[in-house]
Amino acid sequence: MFEATTRRLSTLPDMMTSQQRERRPSIQDVADSAMHFLERRRSSDQGLGSIQPDLYRRRGSIVRNESTSGLPIGICDLKMKYDFSRSDFHISVVDVRRLTRIDHYFIRISLSGHKEVHQTGKLLPGATLKKEDFKFALSYDELLEKTLLIQLLGARKPGSGCHSIGEVSMKMSAIDPSDEVFLSTDLDTHEADDNQGQLFLGVQFLPSAERLVVTVHQAKDLPSHESLPNAYVKVFLLQSGRVVKKRKSQVRKNSQSPIWNEALNFTLSPSSLSSCQLEIDVLDYDRVGNDRLLGQISLGAESCEKLWKDVLEGKSVNPKWISLRYL
Repeated sequence: MFEATTRRLSTLPDMMTSQQRERRPSIQDVADSAMHFLERRRSSDQGLGSIQPDLYRRRGSIVRNESTSGLPIGICDLKMKYDFSRSDFHISVVDVRRLTRIDHYFIRISLSGHKEVHQTGKLLPGATLKKEDFKFALSYDELLEKTLLIQLLGARKPGSGCHSIGEVSMKMSAIDPSDEVFLSTDLDTHEADDNQGQLFLGVQFLPSAERLVVTVHQAKDLPSHESLPNAYVKVFLLQSGRVVKKRKSQVRKNSQSPIWNEALNFTLSPSSLSSCQLEIDVLDYDRVGNDRLLGQISLGAESCEKLWKDVLEGKSVNPKWISLRYL
């Protein structure tokens, strides 16, 4: 849980030397200065309360969100702004700090009820973040009705899969990004339930035919929310992190234990097998809205699944049950 009141700094100290005036400060300089000033102001003004943002100059404003549920798993700094000329909301991750016992991680960003879900590339604690700008297309009035969800998907040890270990949600009406805003927020510890069901899966490589065959047999214990899922499987073939081919199964309606018994074929040379990766998604089909992700499996060089290692070694591989999770 997070404090209901948001502390915002909208006006930065206007005390610069002539040399500083000649050099236009970078966005990071502005953010750092604002954060330092905010901390000094917090120490002397504990009764700040909720500030009406319209009463203050918005340029370079800072929003700080603090956890009240104990020690957070980390701190995420983001930059956001709404583009009124194109009706787009832009958000990017500036920094992720104070992470402990994490080998690698991703940041996933979404808005409640919006079809777009954005995720950073693979990140390492302490490493410099690559600049990635994520865009959500919607009107400003629609944006203010949304809730921003920031998730930390991390792996505790090398070779293990990532799952949700931290998150925070905030109402966009409390942030009001009509001009550039820096959000610094604690991430509450959130160990997600790994029980997303299981998929009975077979993988076979036929070198003479240059064919990779992914056989989707059946699933069990798929999560159900308001109704039973209309499940289907979508398989992505990736090379160097880029999707080059994709296949999907038929939809099986109203079942948490659907049966497909479908073979999904990919043309692949033997020399490309060791460098490829498979991402297998189980989704809930929605004819009206957006399909909902139920769980995922990743097979590739970083996978610890014995099934994939046997495929690379040319062994005969029997289908096996593999647990679904969020990558």
